Amino acid sequence: MNTDWMNNESLRNMHPFKKQVILELIKDSQGLPMERALPNLMKANAKLKAMSMDFTPQEVNVITDLLTANMSPADKMKLEMLKKMMPNR
Repeated sequence: MNTDWMNNESLRNMHPFKKQVILELIKDSQGLPMERALPNLMKANAKLKAMSMDFTPQEVNVITDLLTANMSPADKMKLEMLKKMMPNR
């Protein structure tokens, strides 16, 4: 798994728990179609909520970029629509 995203300037000071959740999410979801990746995204979000945390808009952008890298254009569009419906985006 490519971890170059961890060097992203906006994620440098990310909480270690968030980093762990994102690593698990990417490992479990990268290359999957939207319908199969979505439950993993929801599970990751629930883990953060349980710790009173949330993904920042920058983190969501990185996650979206990583998850959509091999998705079809239709799946990319679905994820972008979902992202717009998320709070604080």
